[in-house]
Amino acid sequence: MAERDDKLKTAVIAHTKPAGLRRLILASVNSLKGLRSAFVSEAAFRQEVALAVVLVPVGLWLGRAASRKCSSSDPCSSCSSWSS
Repeated sequence: MAERDDKLKTAVIAHTKPAGLRRLILASVNSLKGLRSAFVSEAAFRQEVALAVVLVPVGLWLGRAASRKCSSSDPCSSCSSWSS
């Protein structure tokens, strides 16, 4: 019985989980597989991706435009409340 337990312990030790960079790569691959599966099989996910492709750049552009407007040396009336 003790011999069987030793073999089992050896097998468990030999089958350890990956660590470090290999673990990160494997997790990334699994995540990409899940995203691909969701894109292929879920219409709602495809709609959200399409909206994100359009709305994220628009949001970044609007945010940049607002920050340029409010970063001038002569503050506008809409930005004066931000500085106080």
